[in-house]
Amino acid sequence: MESLFSMDEAVKYMEEALVEAAEAGRSGDVPVGCVIADKSGKIVSRARNVREKELDISGHAEIKAINLAANERKSLNLSDCALFVTLEPCPMCAAAIAASGIRAVCCGAEASSISGENSVKIKEESIPYDLFRGILGDRCKKLLKDYFEKEIRRK
Repeated sequence: MESLFSMDEAVKYMEEALVEAAEAGRSGDVPVGCVIADKSGKIVSRARNVREKELDISGHAEIKAINLAANERKSLNLSDCALFVTLEPCPMCAAAIAASGIRAVCCGAEASSISGENSVKIKEESIPYDLFRGILGDRCKKLLKDYFEKEIRRK
């Protein structure tokens, strides 16, 4: 399968996802951000976690970005797109990504690096998209760790 993006583009899109993640953190939500770009390089949508803010169990950045992209394109088929997210997708988000037809996912921090071994890991052989881990991973992980340390101190 032809790659939808270069490594330089992946870094650029992950930078944009980090902007969204930082904004989520400033608004009191878990700092996860997401960007979806099409094969022409256009950013189709961007979103951040709003789960806590909106008390919405599906308020993950990936779900929000997929819905925005589908509305923008007036189609549920996002097969010419790649998704860039600051934290590895959870099973709910992985299923939504697969349902949308997105061909590639780049994630920053791995879920297990934040929540330890308690995270639910998705077997790579069960996902129908290409998965790339660790894009700006240290920065993504630091943003999340700082947020959770602050939350622990606050409580």
